[in-house]
Amino acid sequence: MLAALLPSPAWAVLLSLSAQQVEKALELGRTSVTEERFGEEWQITLKSETVTVTTLFSRLAFAARNAAFKRESLPASEIQKLLNRGKGRIQFLAALRGRPAEFARFYEPVLLAKGKEVKPLFVQNERTSAPQEDGAFLARCLYVFPTDGLDPRGKVILVIRQSKGPEVFRSTIDLESMR
Repeated sequence: MLAALLPSPAWAVLLSLSAQQVEKALELGRTSVTEERFGEEWQITLKSETVTVTTLFSRLAFAARNAAFKRESLPASEIQKLLNRGKGRIQFLAALRGRPAEFARFYEPVLLAKGKEVKPLFVQNERTSAPQEDGAFLARCLYVFPTDGLDPRGKVILVIRQSKGPEVFRSTIDLESMR
């Protein structure tokens, strides 16, 4: 009865996974094959731009989902490879619009966490963006940051600046709303 009175724990980005959390991610992925809108918890949409966050949990869930579509299971070696690849990192895939085609080439991202700037471990800006019907271009840029010092129940701000220039994008990401 006491448990019913206590607030249920909110989700929070899992910066490392226990064996039970690994199984939960795999199960979520396996059972999600009938859901068209799977993965929305890791996506932030602002106007016509989106940021997709890849966490250890989401990495496993999507891999298990893809395997389930092929009616296969994810081998233990692949699970370990995915865990190793994402350990100590959080990844942001930013789909950004602009002009001209190479507008995102020299973007410089930074993550603001607890009032401090966190520099990326890896940056891959799309050099030639995809043309859109309205004349704009869509660039998919990948940014990987270390998780050291991040509060899994806190908020971070992804800021993207033009090289030696002004800020071009800012998005607050609530880590507590995703696993």
